[in-house]
Amino acid sequence: MPNLHKAKVLDTLRERFGEVRKVKGSESLFTIGHEAARIYFRYSKVHPRGRTFFGLREVDLRQLGGHNAFLCFLLDDGSPPLFVPYADFEEVFHNAEVAEDGQYKVQLYYAAFSNTPMSSIGTGVS
Repeated sequence: MPNLHKAKVLDTLRERFGEVRKVKGSESLFTIGHEAARIYFRYSKVHPRGRTFFGLREVDLRQLGGHNAFLCFLLDDGSPPLFVPYADFEEVFHNAEVAEDGQYKVQLYYAAFSNTPMSSIGTGVS
C-alpha cells in the first residue's frame, strides 16, 4: 500500500482521536486511543469499470473480532477512504473460505448511475 494514502488517514485520525498505534505483527492494523477502535487498512488500484480488488489477511481479521473495528478501503485515485464496520461482515468472513495465500478476496465497485458502493467477498478461489 502506498504510504502516502495511509499516512494521510492516520494523521487525520491522530488529530481527531489522539494516539494511533500499529498492532504487533501487522503493517496494516492499527489501534486508536486505548483500544477504543481497531482499523484495518487495505489498498487497491482502481481498475476499468470502477472495479477494485482487496486481499484481507485472515490473520489480521482474527485480531478484529471482539473489538470496535473497521475495515478501511483506500484507492489510488485519491477518493475518500471507505470505512466499513467489521461487525457488519464478520459472519460472512467466518462462513467464507480463505484463499490458498491466506487472504479473503474482496471486490468493491460502484453500481452504474449510483455512488453506492457494492461489495463481493470471494469464496477463496484465487
